[in-house]
Parts: sequence; structure tokens; C-alpha cells
Amino acid sequence: MNIAQPFLARSRSHPELQAISHAGKTLSYGALAHRASGLASGLRRQLGLRERDRVVIYLENRPEFFELLLASWIAGLCAVPVNAKLHPREVAHIVADCGASAVFTSAGLRAGFPDHWGVLSGAHALIEVDAHISQSSEALVVTLVSSAWMSSSARL
Repeated sequence: MNIAQPFLARSRSHPELQAISHAGKTLSYGALAHRASGLASGLRRQLGLRERDRVVIYLENRPEFFELLLASWIAGLCAVPVNAKLHPREVAHIVADCGASAVFTSAGLRAGFPDHWGVLSGAHALIEVDAHISQSSEALVVTLVSSAWMSSSARL
């Protein structure tokens, strides 16, 4: 059983219920499921990630963390959440140790990485998440900082 299935069942049975609330804005279960499913599709199609690929989610406590976590599960990926308070050297070790195919982080956390680390110990894509929660079904906006598959910003 995919760990996303209970969430998706809840989103179908009660799509109007509040799933996330942050900075005075809310996102319903239905909207979160829609956004996460779309992002999951983008992770597979646009980034070329395959089932069981590992993706590091190195973000502060923010709604996009949950979107990426759910999207990873829906896509059949192995999400590797990393504590945002870790030192960049520790994060680099985790990325290398788990064999991450992609690393999702924020501009603030990415600023802590030395430039010469490139894509963090062999991960194929370093993706900077720059998004805001909204009631719309707009896609999560990400900036591909470095990638073996793509070379520009993308809207997943």
C-alpha cells in the first residue's frame, strides 16, 4: 500500500475540510490532493524521476514541505525529509548516503551551501522551491538550480 492512499481517500471523502493553514491562508484536502497529484506527475515527467528514486526534502516548516512529501509518495518516490536545522555538511552527507536523485530546498537554506558543492554530492537535480500556499490549483513554482535533465526554471 502506498502511504499516500489514506490521504487521498480522505481528500475524496471530505475535499472541503481544511488540510493546511499557514500565514492566514488555508488549503483544503481536495486542493492539496489536486496540487500534490499534479506535482507528482511533474516530478515523473519533467524531472525524469522513477519509482523508488530518493528525493531529499530540505525545507523549513512551510506548506510546500507537505506538498512535496505527498507528491513524492503519490509518484512512488522515496521521500527523505531532512531537518532544516542541520549544517550543510550534514545535509550533503545525507544526500550522498541515500543516493538522492533530487534535492528540494529553499533559497534561504540553499544560501548556506558553498558554491563548489554544485548539485550536492551527485544528486541529479537541486531544486529551489519558491511558492506560496493559495486556494487556487496553481502549480508549485520551482527553480531548477542545477540538473542533469533540465536547464531552466520550471512550473511543475
